Amino acid sequence: MIFASCEVPVDLDVEDEAKIVVQSYFSENQDLIAYVSKSKLRSEGGNTEYIENASVSLFVGEEHKLTEILTFVPDADPPYYITSDLSPEVGTTYTLSVDVPGFKPITASNKIPIPVPINDIIFDNSTDIINDGDFEINFDIIVSISDPVEYQNFYHLLFSQEIIPYELSPNGDTIRKQAIIFNSNENLFVRNKTREDYEIFQVFEYPNFLIEDKNFNGQEITVRFCGNYSFNPTLFVPGEFSIELRTTSKAYYDHYNSVVHENQPGAGGGFDPGAASGNVNNGFGVFAGYSSNLSTQKISN
Repeated sequence: MIFASCEVPVDLDVEDEAKIVVQSYFSENQDLIAYVSKSKLRSEGGNTEYIENASVSLFVGEEHKLTEILTFVPDADPPYYITSDLSPEVGTTYTLSVDVPGFKPITASNKIPIPVPINDIIFDNSTDIINDGDFEINFDIIVSISDPVEYQNFYHLLFSQEIIPYELSPNGDTIRKQAIIFNSNENLFVRNKTREDYEIFQVFEYPNFLIEDKNFNGQEITVRFCGNYSFNPTLFVPGEFSIELRTTSKAYYDHYNSVVHENQPGAGGGFDPGAASGNVNNGFGVFAGYSSNLSTQKISN
């Protein structure tokens, strides 16, 4: 759910010759997915060109043992390459190799860091009636974590809200339909209330935040947020509110942070891969691991 909203490849806009772009954020016990596309020159327009004839291989360990050749899924939007036999594990080094005719071979290596659990969550909400009878849910969130002293840690905190369409059957029963996920600034607003020296960066298009532990290494920290969303109660009911804490690799954090700043208002121009920190050799993009802790909360009446 959250993965699909955040891991969509970024269009690149470059002056030099085109290169292959790889986007892959992977986690434990999940299929590893890689998006492969071609960067666009400044003179080019149109949609992203995804590569269909790549050979994408995955190697395991420092000895680079070939473990799987990824399968191409052409009918997805966007199309991607996926593992079928392997689910990544914490602490294991994985190397992705991408070969595309006419381009230099691409490699990138990374691992999933040890997860840091959420110690405590305090979630409080209230409901107001706004224009035309819509309900507005206002909420406050307090999240506490204990940062390990042994490692330099990077975090990605994400929020999302289920909204469930429903209708009444002829006999008065409530029939619920497939949930809609609110996870962007267009329909879910979340604001940071924590002091700035924690260096929490709000992502421009999504209500999620990047945190680096350089100012609180080895300490317990508490981060505070507030937010709201609205819905028509005659058509929808609120489902679960999700709070996901990702412990990320440095490659994940650096690349996502670069993308954040490039997409902030006033950044100007297209995405400059020279300004983004990636770990892909002979290409652009990122291959980076993260571990995840997910907690859900219910909206109270």
